[in-house]
Amino acid sequence: CHGNITESASGYITLSSSSGSSVNPSETFIITIQIFSFSEAQGNNIEVGFPSGSPGRFDNKDFSFDSTQESISIAGSGNSATLDFQVTAPSTEQTFTLHSDAIYRAGGSSSYFAHGDFIVTVELQNNPPQFSNIVESSDPLELGQQETFQVDVSDSETSISKVFIELEGINYTMTNTFGDTFEYDWIPNTLGIKNYIFYANDTNGSWNSTNGSIDVIDTTNPTLTNLVESADPLELGQTESIQINATDLSGISQVLIEIDGTNYTMANIGGTIWEYNSWTPITTGLKLYTILTNDTEGNWNALDDSITVQDTVHPSLTSLVESADPLEFGQTETIQIDATDLSGISEVLIEIGSTNYSMNQIDTNTYQHNTWIPSSVGVKSYTIYANDTKGNWNFLSNSITVQDTTPPNFANLIENSDPLELGSGVTISIDATDLSGINQVIIEFNGLNYSMSNIGGNTWSNDTWIPETAEIFPYTIFIRDNLNNWNSTNGSLEVIDTISPELSNLYEEYDPIELGQSQTIQVNIS
Repeated sequence: CHGNITESASGYITLSSSSGSSVNPSETFIITIQIFSFSEAQGNNIEVGFPSGSPGRFDNKDFSFDSTQESISIAGSGNSATLDFQVTAPSTEQTFTLHSDAIYRAGGSSSYFAHGDFIVTVELQNNPPQFSNIVESSDPLELGQQETFQVDVSDSETSISKVFIELEGINYTMTNTFGDTFEYDWIPNTLGIKNYIFYANDTNGSWNSTNGSIDVIDTTNPTLTNLVESADPLELGQTESIQINATDLSGISQVLIEIDGTNYTMANIGGTIWEYNSWTPITTGLKLYTILTNDTEGNWNALDDSITVQDTVHPSLTSLVESADPLEFGQTETIQIDATDLSGISEVLIEIGSTNYSMNQIDTNTYQHNTWIPSSVGVKSYTIYANDTKGNWNFLSNSITVQDTTPPNFANLIENSDPLELGSGVTISIDATDLSGINQVIIEFNGLNYSMSNIGGNTWSNDTWIPETAEIFPYTIFIRDNLNNWNSTNGSLEVIDTISPELSNLYEEYDPIELGQSQTIQVNIS
């Protein structure tokens, strides 16, 4: 009983035990007391303790105290420091309530008290297993590596039944390797802080646990393997496809290929395979490239390699154009062709009659030979050769037909006399020319042909015709070349008679003649 004392409106006492809320029979332990919000006693000393004796307050009489009452000051805040009391539990196993008072005695109605209770169970303790010597083989742990957890588990009263480790919500049995030591090997497959809990159970069914964590990191560069090049050497103008396997335990973020200082993104075509299939080199030679890969944790790796780009393909010869086929004898043939090659054209030749002539480049890809004048008729074969800058040759053979369909030419038709006196001979000459040569020249008078003879050079002549009458005689000269082409020209010759007849061999049958007789007179007229 507190007598004439008023309970504090706000003050209270907290009690805590060094052994918790459960103690062994006859166990000596410490109870710590602290007063809070005792505003009526602020700045003053108070008495704190456990009212004891018989009957005492609550179950205080069943416990032994090294001191049942102590003095302590209350600060201006109404709180006190802590006070420790040594307490010995009874031997009886049951639950008890300990009561503590804090009294401020100011006399009369000015005295105040605060109180607090603590419930403690006295029972024979079954101590749970204890953990010690926790060992993590690696912290931080590299992703993909094995972590070995090790812990010593002991029990002072009984033996250990089993030990588990909980990882990511799953329990795994740990192996007793020797003595009190238990072990478990684990390979995490993701990054980050990995919490774990050890659970131990003794043969009396008591459990205990403790926890910890490791940090799983990835500082390992991605792996690049199984590089595949679609072609090496690669033919100029073809497309190279590059494939590679890129792997990393934390995952691949991207794969790049660097070509000539420019990065291109490789595409994932399934699983761990990445591909770049758009590389078409434009020059020959050794072509270096670098494949770079980055994992999801920012770790990079690179692989250098190269391919050889070669040109073994012959140049292309297309679009052959002949200015004329057949070609008229004496005309000039112009041959054009397109010659192309990815590495470039070095030269283009045309072989005619076992002689090579250079063809001139007249456009980007077009080459021409325009000085060929065949010297005879017939089928004329030729071959065009093209050489690229890498020494690859190609050729194309063809032919033209040279023909002569042009009639012979004539000039300088000369008649040595026109008009011609009847009885005189006439000489008619003409110049006849043809590239294939003149075979014959004929002159026709009155439906009769007379051969004309070559009298030198291009001149043909006839002097064997002597007209028999005085009149105008038309004539035609026919000219035939060696390829049976004919030409003709017409002319005419006037034959006149301006000479008086000659009388000779006059004959008189009678001279004199008798009157009345007939006379015969004869004369030759020419």
